[in-house]
Amino acid sequence: MSVLLPPNSYNGQASDGDKLDVQAFPNFTTASVAALTFLREQLPFGLWVLTRARAEQSVVLEIAGDGFNIQSGDVLPWFDGLCDPSAVGSVSRFVPHLAERSRSSAATQAHQLGIAAYLSVPLTRCNGAVFGALCGMHFKPITDDLSAKLPMIELIARMLATLLEVELQATRQARLAERSRAEALTDSLTGLYNRRGWDQLMAAEDSRCTRYAHPACVLSIDLDDLKRVNDTGGHAAGDDLLRRTAKALQKATREHDVVARVGGDEFVVLGVEVEGEGEIALAGRIDNALAMARIRASIGLASRDPSHGLVHAWQLADTRMYAQKQRRKAPRTTLEAR
Repeated sequence: MSVLLPPNSYNGQASDGDKLDVQAFPNFTTASVAALTFLREQLPFGLWVLTRARAEQSVVLEIAGDGFNIQSGDVLPWFDGLCDPSAVGSVSRFVPHLAERSRSSAATQAHQLGIAAYLSVPLTRCNGAVFGALCGMHFKPITDDLSAKLPMIELIARMLATLLEVELQATRQARLAERSRAEALTDSLTGLYNRRGWDQLMAAEDSRCTRYAHPACVLSIDLDDLKRVNDTGGHAAGDDLLRRTAKALQKATREHDVVARVGGDEFVVLGVEVEGEGEIALAGRIDNALAMARIRASIGLASRDPSHGLVHAWQLADTRMYAQKQRRKAPRTTLEAR
């Protein structure tokens, strides 16, 4: 939809018949690009980026402008507090001349990227968590007084955060719908997702990870004793072992994680929106649940790298699981560290 504006109603320059496009943005990504482009036109920064805060890093989601050799998908340092949400919190930060911080690691890191001036306005979610930031960067110090412009930038950040909140809620509902549709893609013996269901859900989650820079991890689990149990107790005993494994994995994982049986004695877990200590805790719960059920297994864990996808993480988890299986000598379940 577009509307006709009366003369001189837009920036004092519109003439009769001028049109302004006021269509709603279809998604957060499109709105973010438009906001960054607008900020680049209004403020003296050569590059604007939207970042997602991660553990001691920021992932670049969208950019407007050029220079500094920064692209979407790049992982940047926090510049010693300049882009550290734990330090900045909900406070905007403007550093017009980074060289004045020459004794800090921030100046060194920024100098390596060619950044001389920097502005960061956080995107804060409704629960107070900092999702990321709108960041302006320039290759020369900024001499303009931007104090009058800061409320505008903060308003844009709040509006983007609001749109993000709505979209993430819709994402959660979409995830539940995906799981409901995938119920038909389950393993009849264990009730877990089968290989086809795993592939579909992993691809859908990988798309969300790419859009929002969500963290995720994959655990590859291979039973050590299925063949022996089948040989000594028969296939009924082997089936019971598989069902007990599925029950232990479901007990150890969260509702929004994905648990699947992808082979005879091969299981996988997708940890959704988890990283660092959270994924170690998830892996620990799985390790303990299997041990409590007297199930011997080899486990490999891998985090999703922002530069790669979940398939790569799965392959890496598999590699670590098999390496752990080869060298494991203790009779109890142990966890291959990432």
